[in-house]
Amino acid sequence: MKKAILLLVMVFSMTLIFAQNQIGNGKKPQPRKDKGNIEQLKDRGDRLEKDDEHKPHVQPEGVLVLVAHPNLKESTANKALMETAKKVEKVTVKNLYEDKKFDVEEYTELVEKAAAIVFQFPFYYASAPSQMKLWIDDVLYMFNKSILKNKPLLVVTTTGSEEDSYHSGARNQFTMEELLRPYQFTAMHSGMLWQAPLIVYGMSTKEAEKNLNDGCKKYQRLLEELAQTKVKPAGLEHKKGNGAKDGNFKMTAPNKAQKINKPEQKASQSR
Repeated sequence: MKKAILLLVMVFSMTLIFAQNQIGNGKKPQPRKDKGNIEQLKDRGDRLEKDDEHKPHVQPEGVLVLVAHPNLKESTANKALMETAKKVEKVTVKNLYEDKKFDVEEYTELVEKAAAIVFQFPFYYASAPSQMKLWIDDVLYMFNKSILKNKPLLVVTTTGSEEDSYHSGARNQFTMEELLRPYQFTAMHSGMLWQAPLIVYGMSTKEAEKNLNDGCKKYQRLLEELAQTKVKPAGLEHKKGNGAKDGNFKMTAPNKAQKINKPEQKASQSR
């Protein structure tokens, strides 16, 4: 036992003497080997920030129309609406069904350059065709919000049923404004300005031709107005209000006392 204690004392003494010698020799602690790497990363970050500061600002201009129809060749209504959009100056039209795989960089550039965005599609089963949903999931949510901030979002859609069927107590129970709520939320969540949607009703009714002609004329006027949009720089918007206000979108709840029927089943390819 005494030998063990004596051994521990000797080890402690030698450690103490070694430490004193190191201090006496004036040796400084060695720097961390990764310090240089940290400084390099910091320098690189500073350079990137300076590069961003000198990057030319892209002034958004014109309208980007994203069309989602699974069979435009057989379409009557959406094909006519798309052709109307193509005739308006400062309007770029993209058919989402022509893309087998979305190029995020391409769409980032298109959206960044545009001052307003339009989603155009036939209203299928209370929603848009799958390619529009996929674009929102795989492309839109990859964007930096700064390229969407303060840009108007207009939804243009067609229905098979007449307008009177879209209200509480009618065949489809809900208004189209209520059924399009998810797209309004997408606009607000992304910092865009929700616009009152353009809905071309009754494409499976006797009034189809008249409604479509009226819809195309109104679509042209809306696009011409949107093409003149001047986007406010992010951070200059009013503190009060949101995208819903800009589109005069009235928030109303469906009548819960009414029975909710299944959504419209007439998803005709001809729309």
